[in-house]
Amino acid sequence: SNGVIVSHDGSITLINCVFRNCEFAVEVREGGHATMVHCTIENSFVGVKVVEKAKGLSMRNCTVSSCELYGILLDWAGEVSISGCKVENCICYGIEASNRNRRTMPIKINNCHISKCEYGINFEIGGYMATITNTTVKNNDKVGIIVLPSVIGSIAVTQCQVTENGQNDMINLSQVRCVVTVDGVTLKSITSDYEPPKQLFIRRCCQRAGIWDILCENCGKKEGPGEKYKKCGQCQNVCYCSKDCQKAHWKEHKKECNPD
Repeated sequence: SNGVIVSHDGSITLINCVFRNCEFAVEVREGGHATMVHCTIENSFVGVKVVEKAKGLSMRNCTVSSCELYGILLDWAGEVSISGCKVENCICYGIEASNRNRRTMPIKINNCHISKCEYGINFEIGGYMATITNTTVKNNDKVGIIVLPSVIGSIAVTQCQVTENGQNDMINLSQVRCVVTVDGVTLKSITSDYEPPKQLFIRRCCQRAGIWDILCENCGKKEGPGEKYKKCGQCQNVCYCSKDCQKAHWKEHKKECNPD
């Protein structure tokens, strides 16, 4: 179940609130705005979800931890300010920015601590005017801060400690579409074999949260308690209840699996 939903020109101020075991602890929808101060979110599927042309989000001195997928998800959001917050132990992304609107999304992240997630901060798609200042992004399993090829605009990282992340501290894959600077120096864009989390991995996160069933890609049989279907060893995005189903589905699946 959701904790709080705000939308349709509504606004809410949450002070010293605690949310646990929610699907979406705080969800800000079209026209809504949320201010959060000294709030704690734990053991939820998504901590804070800001989508569908929301007016914005302001978070100060909050803690978001142990979320199944995203600590903070920003999609089609208005102005976003996250200050003095701690985001940690989220299975997939600490902060995910996925702006599918044509407008530039202003994001300010200041004096925050993001750690022990698979990815610290991920700019996935869309336009941004983002500043990340005095923030520690540390001890994340794969990448501290990553800017993907579909991102445009500018991202300025200033006086931050981005270190001790598993594979890379910072990656800019945007080519010339997004200007990424670190303490005023442009971070060169590179070509990388980076791959986002597999869809099956995300589905299993949803399954643990009780909002998604794992199905055999061929026959549609639901994975039962104590079972774990075998995934395709090549793409790792689909799974099957038996070898017979995997063989039967190969003619269709190979178009997406890219066996070459």
